[in-house]
Order: sequence, then structure tokens, then C-alpha cells
Amino acid sequence: PLWLVCTHGRHDKCCAKFGRAAWRALKADAGGSAWQCSHVGGDRFAANLLLMPFGIYYGHVNPEDVPALLEAGAAGHIDLKHYRGRSCYGRPAQAAEFFIRSETAITGIGELRLEESHAVDDCRWRVRFLERRNGRIHEAEIAARDSDTLELRTCKAVEPRRVPHFELLRYGRL
Repeated sequence: PLWLVCTHGRHDKCCAKFGRAAWRALKADAGGSAWQCSHVGGDRFAANLLLMPFGIYYGHVNPEDVPALLEAGAAGHIDLKHYRGRSCYGRPAQAAEFFIRSETAITGIGELRLEESHAVDDCRWRVRFLERRNGRIHEAEIAARDSDTLELRTCKAVEPRRVPHFELLRYGRL
């Protein structure tokens, strides 16, 4: 596995500030498997880590979180505490997968496969994942909404804005 840490300070100083601290901790434990990289998205989640070749995004990673992430990755599992989603999925599928994993405690990297994702309307989606070991279908209906409060979305932001969030409306096994 290869661990990439966004340390791109020109794009947003949060990535450099938090990313470099996470990278130093990662480098100390993972050696040559830890690399600094440029922007991977999600500045407001800095420090951002990307586990390749799986395309697993982690966010809000502090140096003390690194050992647990390395341990989970080595065991073929996802640490849900910092999990942001997989780069191979669009945002609704990423959110749905997170909610399904949270509801079921399924953490194996390859245990779920996206089967279907479609918009119900402008702000709701229905997403289905197949649990590979038993063929069970997990379905989540999610909605996107803006936060109730105004926040600075990045370190370079000068004006607070509402931040988009996904919420789980319904989960079920089919």
C-alpha cells in the first residue's frame, strides 16, 4: 500500500499545517510507503490521507491517529472514525457507503461493491451495495443539505458559508 498525504500549502494552508504533521507521523511508522502529495480535495478535512491502490480517503487525521490507520490498512480494513469515502465513487455513493458501514460494522476494504446509485430528486439518492461474502444487498437513502450554521470552509476562506452535509434517511437490507 501507498499512503499519500496532502501537504499542498499553496492551495490551502490547512493542508500544509495539518498534512505535514500527519505525514511526519506516517513517515515514522510507514517509511517509504508514506508520500507527500499535492491537492486531493476536501481542504476542510485536513489532514487528508489517501490509501492507494484502494482509493480510500481519510480526513481530520492527527498524528496520534496514524497508528490505528496503518493497523487497519495492513489488516485490509477501513477505520470508520476518519473515513471520507472511496475515490472511485461519486459523493452520494461515498456517503451511502459510509452510512452502511457505520450501521453494519462492515469494515473490510473489499466487502462491499457498489451495485446502483440513482437520484430520487434534486437532493436525495438511493444507493445499493452488495455484501460480497453473502450476497446481501444493503440500501441507503440519503439526502444532501447545507449546515444550519455558517463556517469557514477552508483555511484561506474569508467569508463563512453553509457547508454541505449528507444525512441518512433510511437504511435497510434487501
